[in-house]
Amino acid sequence: MHLFSDVFAIAGLMCMIFGLWRLTRKLGLYDGLIYSFKKLHEVAHTKEYNPRESKIGERHEYVMSHPYTRNWREPLAACGLYFAISLILALIV
Repeated sequence: MHLFSDVFAIAGLMCMIFGLWRLTRKLGLYDGLIYSFKKLHEVAHTKEYNPRESKIGERHEYVMSHPYTRNWREPLAACGLYFAISLILALIV
């Protein structure tokens, strides 16, 4: 039974990492990093780069036109469920 308890605890940790990653992305903390790499790629691959003719545009325009829509609640709910099952299995044995 301890093996099943450990398996559910590890599954809960994986769901928690995945859910918190999505939550952090939803809050916009990675937007600057993503925009910077795309802008750097555009500048590096465009000969005679002109900022006025940029395809990406300014950072605030990019963030508003690319909202993050993935759901972050489901992985965190699964995390809580897996931790609860793990705790119950650990207390039974």
